[in-house]
Amino acid sequence: MIGTLVGGYRIEEKLGEGGMGTVYRATEVNLDRAVAIKVLNPQLARKPEIVDRFRAEAKAQANLNHPNVATLYAFVSEPGNAMIVMEFVDGENFQQILKRRGALPSAEVVPLFRQALAGVGAAHEMGIAHRDLKPANIMLNQRGLVKVMDFGIAKVAGEQGLTRTGVQLGTVFYMSPEQVKGGNTDARSDIYSLGVTLYELLTGRVPFDGASEYIVLADHVNTSPPLPSAHAPGIPRGVENIVLKAMEKRPEDRFQSVAQFAEALEHPEAWEGYVFAGMGPTAEIQSGPWRSDAVTKTMIYPGFEAQPPPPKRSFWTPMRAGLVAFCAVAVLGMVAGLRLNRPKPAVPRPPRSIAAEAHPDIEEPPSASPVVPVPPAENVLAPKPASPQLQHVTLPAKTPVHVHLKDAIAGAPAREGQVFTVLLNEPLSVGGAIVVPAGEEAHIVLVKSTGSAKAPKLRFQLSSIQVDGKPYKVRSDTLEFSGAGPGKRVGKLQGIGNAVGSLVGVGKHADASVELPADLEMTFLLKAAVPVALR
Repeated sequence: MIGTLVGGYRIEEKLGEGGMGTVYRATEVNLDRAVAIKVLNPQLARKPEIVDRFRAEAKAQANLNHPNVATLYAFVSEPGNAMIVMEFVDGENFQQILKRRGALPSAEVVPLFRQALAGVGAAHEMGIAHRDLKPANIMLNQRGLVKVMDFGIAKVAGEQGLTRTGVQLGTVFYMSPEQVKGGNTDARSDIYSLGVTLYELLTGRVPFDGASEYIVLADHVNTSPPLPSAHAPGIPRGVENIVLKAMEKRPEDRFQSVAQFAEALEHPEAWEGYVFAGMGPTAEIQSGPWRSDAVTKTMIYPGFEAQPPPPKRSFWTPMRAGLVAFCAVAVLGMVAGLRLNRPKPAVPRPPRSIAAEAHPDIEEPPSASPVVPVPPAENVLAPKPASPQLQHVTLPAKTPVHVHLKDAIAGAPAREGQVFTVLLNEPLSVGGAIVVPAGEEAHIVLVKSTGSAKAPKLRFQLSSIQVDGKPYKVRSDTLEFSGAGPGKRVGKLQGIGNAVGSLVGVGKHADASVELPADLEMTFLLKAAVPVALR
C-alpha cells in the first residue's frame, strides 16, 4: 500500500498495526500536510458490525476538540475499505519512552500524565469512555505536548449494539475488573486503566504480568497490586497512594472523575494517609458471567477460554511405592540390629539440682551413692523465649468512635477525597478490654463539599484507625457540617453524637477555603465490624 494514492492521500510509511487496523503516515496532496491514516483490516472491513464500530470511532473523535486529544480530519468509506484520517503526531508514545528509558521519576511523569488526564476528561464530559487506555495510546510530541490517541473501541454514551456481553475489548494488562467480567463500563473504568498506566510509568512494569492472559485477567479481579514503591523506592508515598486509589477493585472506591484524579496529583501530600481498600468486603470473581469449570477447577469467562495446564504425572506409581517401602523396612531392620549389638555406655546419674530444675514437682528417690556434680555441656543452648501470640478481636458495628482534629485546618483548600489526621478522645474497647488506647491516630476523609458561601456543607467520614501501628480501613456513617453550627449526622444512622466547631468560608467549589480549629471533636459510628490483630 505504501506509495499508493488513496482518496487524495499519498501513503508513505507504515507506523504500526493493531487489532482493528494498520496506521500509516501519509501526505494530504491538496494541502501538503502530514497526516496519519488508520485503515481497517480488509478481513474486518467486510463485516458491517465492525465497520459500524469503526465509524463510531470517527464520530467519537470528530466531536472532540482539545489540545490533548489527536484531531480527526476525515472518515473515508468505500466498498470493502474504510479509513480515518487524523492528526499526525511527531513524537513517541509512552510505551516507546518506557522501552527506551525504563521507569521514569515522578517529578517528570506527573505533569505529563496530568495532560493526558485533561484530554480524557474532555472525552468524558462528552459522554465518551475510551476503554483502551494504555501507554501505547498516549503520545508526547516534539514540543512536550501530550496527545491521547485511538478511541477505536470508545463507547459513546447511549449507543447500543456495537458490543456484546462476553466480548472482551481492551488490552489485558490494563483492563478494569468490570471489563474483565463483561459488566457495564463508564468513566471509572478508564480511571482504572489510567492508574495501571501511571503504575507502569513510575515502575517500568505492569502490576499484573502472569504466564497467561487468563492469570492476568483473574489478577485484575482477585489480586491487590504490589506496591509501586516495591519496584521503585523513590516514589513519594502520596503519589503511590493516588495510584492505588485509581486501581481500587470496586468502581465506587476509585476517583469518580479524572478531574479528581488530576486534583489529587496536584496535591499528593494530602494522600499520604490514604488506606488502600484492596479487594473490598468480598472477592468478586464468583459474580457476573464467570462460571466454574468442574474439571480444571478454574474460572472460565465466556469468550475467553483459558488453556488449563497439562496434567502432572504422579511420581508415586504402585511399583515405585512398593520398592521404596521395601527399602525402608530393610534399612530400619539393619539399624535396629546394630543398636541391639552395641554395648550400652554407663550414663552418670544427674545431680538433684538439675533434676529439680527440670521437674520441680517430682521428688528424687534417696540414693546412698555420693552426688557427683556434672558440668553443663558447652553445646547446650538456652531455650528461646516464645514469640508473642497474636490475638484476634473484632470491633463490632455501631461502635462509637470519638475523635478530634490533630491540627487546625486554616485557609487550606478543601478537596473531596482529602484525608486529615485525627486523634481518639476515648479508647475503643471490646468486652471491657482496651483494643485501641486514647490518643491513637486515625484518619477522616472529606467525602462531599457542597452548598454556598452562606450555607456551606462538608461531609466527613472515618476512613481508617491505627492499631499497634498498623492502619485498618473502616467504614462509618457520615458527619455533616452546615454553616457555622454544630455537625449533624446524615445517612441511616442519625441522632447519635455531635461535633463542636465552626465552618468558615466553605463554598460550593472544590477549591473553597475551610477553617476548622484544632481539637474539633467529632463522633462517628462504625457501619461494619473491623477485625484487628493485637500482640
